[in-house]
Amino acid sequence: MALLENIKHLLLPKFLKRFDRKLILNNPVAWSARAHLVSWFGLLSTCFLALLFLIIPNDPRHDSTVYLPIFFIAILSVVGIIFYLIYLLRFNVFKRFGAYTRASMLSSFLLIFTCLGFIISQPFIPSIVESYRANRAFSSEELVKDTDRMNFLISELLYDSLIVDFSRDTVLLSNAKVFKYCDENGFKVENFYNDTINICTQSYLLNQISEHDSVLSLRNQTYVLLDAPDYEFLNCDKARRYISKSKLSRLERYYNVHRSFNKDSLSNWSSEFKKLKVKYASNEVYYNTGWEYAHTSLGSSYLDILGVRSIEEGLDNISFRKFFWYDDTPEILFRVWFYISLGLSLLLFIFRHSTTKIFFISLLVAVLLLMLSGLFVAFLGLEEIGILNLMLFYIATFCVLSSKTFKSLKKSRLTGVSLNIFAASIGFVPIIIVFLYYAHLREKYRNTNFQIDYDYTYFAFNLQWAEVVGIILLLIMIPTFLYSCYRKWYALPDE
Repeated sequence: MALLENIKHLLLPKFLKRFDRKLILNNPVAWSARAHLVSWFGLLSTCFLALLFLIIPNDPRHDSTVYLPIFFIAILSVVGIIFYLIYLLRFNVFKRFGAYTRASMLSSFLLIFTCLGFIISQPFIPSIVESYRANRAFSSEELVKDTDRMNFLISELLYDSLIVDFSRDTVLLSNAKVFKYCDENGFKVENFYNDTINICTQSYLLNQISEHDSVLSLRNQTYVLLDAPDYEFLNCDKARRYISKSKLSRLERYYNVHRSFNKDSLSNWSSEFKKLKVKYASNEVYYNTGWEYAHTSLGSSYLDILGVRSIEEGLDNISFRKFFWYDDTPEILFRVWFYISLGLSLLLFIFRHSTTKIFFISLLVAVLLLMLSGLFVAFLGLEEIGILNLMLFYIATFCVLSSKTFKSLKKSRLTGVSLNIFAASIGFVPIIIVFLYYAHLREKYRNTNFQIDYDYTYFAFNLQWAEVVGIILLLIMIPTFLYSCYRKWYALPDE
């Protein structure tokens, strides 16, 4: 501990030392959370890690290398949480020192959450820096432009080996035959095959025409649906989603390749392709996979001839790094960070406002209740609705038992345990209600033809609102009901 104190005083600037002294004299609740110290050391560690991962050589074309650093930093974060607990639990205003108001209890919880959230956020830094470096090295427009160009160059350099024939699907338009087939077999279809002929309805044909590159009309209501060979050897679909440039169709690529072919340009094309290959190819390809597409007279695939596999690997790695923090990833990782921080904050909050004995008894009761509930659910065969109702029943029961604190004359273990479990679970009530509502919807329409998109149209939106309402409910309950219950229960004489 003496070593930690020396390190703390060595790294703390003078203004923060003065602020620390002023805080302990004027606001011991805020001081005891040590949020100012965690913020300072967290800022130092964030800057150090960001600078470290900016300096370390890390080629975006290669496989991501952040997994081991993330694991190592996660371990350091756990150690940091332990050190934070050592300082946090040395000074407890609620139990031993000074006035402790309703606002004090709420601010104590929020400061603990902030500190833990800061510490838990550290393992995300390597991935954020890696994504930033990939974005600086390659723009989305650059990836799309170069990938389209490489597809063209590969096609021209392997021109003699390209498949040139269109794929064909012969279709016979006959509503009468399709309806007759449906009557004979007792089910409805839009098309069926008779030998190699695809017999279909008019609506089916129109849909297929829109999905194919071309259509050839023959006599007697017969059509041939044509698809051009696909000359897209490399793709950067992730990058294309974030620019306005549209993707060439297979037919456009087909005509572009065949109309542009010129033997005199092969040398220049080869040089241009080599430059792009140096730019994007990864040297970490340990195996050769991929579908063999364009065969030469030597029987080798285009992957072996031009090293396209290494370019494909490089593009995949660049896209993974560059777009990792796009789409749903930030929301998912935010929830991971938030609920870990919230869970640990609730445990610390409960521990600081309860006795050590009752806290660990509460953990034991929660585990035993979970096990017994699992057996109960399995024995009765309860489904989702039954499980969710059981959870709400438990929370309501713990709320009622907690309320008995106001009429108690002695410190009851049952009341203390109920209060702790209720404090930990009250914020999740709105989420449980949303899940219960949609479970009832599924049950209502299970055996009807009204099968639903209606079920989950607004599910994600309602779930997000339930999470927000749950947090607001918790923040309201802390300085009101929980404050009154904990103050009353802790002041009572022991049984």
